[in-house]
Amino acid sequence: MGVFDVSQSVINNAGGLIAGSTEVTVDMMAEFEDSLWEMNPGPLLGLWLQTFIVGITMHARDYSRLYNKIALHCL
Repeated sequence: MGVFDVSQSVINNAGGLIAGSTEVTVDMMAEFEDSLWEMNPGPLLGLWLQTFIVGITMHARDYSRLYNKIALHCL
C-alpha cells in the first residue's frame, strides 16, 4: 500500500507542474541560446546525437503507421 501512496503523491505533485504555463517567451529562447553558446563541444555533440536519434525514431514510427495503413487497404 505504501508504494501506491508514494506514487499517488508524485502524480499529484506533477499535476501542478503540468497545469502551469507552457508558454515559451523570447527571453527564454535568448537564455537558452546563451547557455548553448557556453557549452563545451562534448556535451553539444551528445545533445545533437540524442536529438538525432529521437528524430529518427519519430520518423520510423510515422512511416510504420503509414505502411500499416497502406497494407490494410491492400487486403
